[in-house]
Amino acid sequence: MASRRRGSLELDGALEGAGEHPARIRRAPRARSAPADWRLAVLTLLFAAFGAGLILILDDATARSRVYTSTPEFKVWATLTICLIAALPTVWRVGIDLLRLLLRECLLSALTTVGLLVSAGVLLTGAQRQAALADAKFTAPYPSAYVLIWGLAFSGLLVVNFLPAFRRLSRLANATIDAMLPVLPPGADGWQDRLQERNDLAGLLQVTGGVKDVLTSAVLVAGPLISSAFSMFLPGPPS
Repeated sequence: MASRRRGSLELDGALEGAGEHPARIRRAPRARSAPADWRLAVLTLLFAAFGAGLILILDDATARSRVYTSTPEFKVWATLTICLIAALPTVWRVGIDLLRLLLRECLLSALTTVGLLVSAGVLLTGAQRQAALADAKFTAPYPSAYVLIWGLAFSGLLVVNFLPAFRRLSRLANATIDAMLPVLPPGADGWQDRLQERNDLAGLLQVTGGVKDVLTSAVLVAGPLISSAFSMFLPGPPS
């Protein structure tokens, strides 16, 4: 009996600590300082310059490369690539900020960041396909199905990585609710109050997401496939 009570008290303390921390984060979010914003802006510009140099320096060194890089399709791909490289410091900053968050918020934020980054990468693949097809000396086949398969594969990769973590988070939250507030049978003293307490705790732990969270997650998971389909409408060579 003493052991059971001690375990209950430990669980109470753990839940209180876990509940207070997110609440404190929401009430007083850590403000990003002006120097940090300036550093992020400078890093973004440096990465953009690095990407531009990587893509454009000596891009016309040979007659073969001049033909390839002179097409508008190459310029579209180069612009998208430079933008993606420039976004890497922001992605890093988001990743660092996620380490300060708990529970479902961290998981959805991670999915947002990774989903957008991977979707942009798939879009770059479609842009590169258009640039390759615009090259008059490119004779190898490059069907659009390759880009679609690429997008579908990355959507599947996001599902494989996101779903197990989401299900484990839900199981742990439900187990915490059952341990802290066991269900009382109808007719028992305070059984309706207990149901309300369980609902309140479920809301605190964010066991169930709203429609907005569900739609956002679905769009982010399908983002690579959507990007691959959208890439078919990028400017391409005349048929």
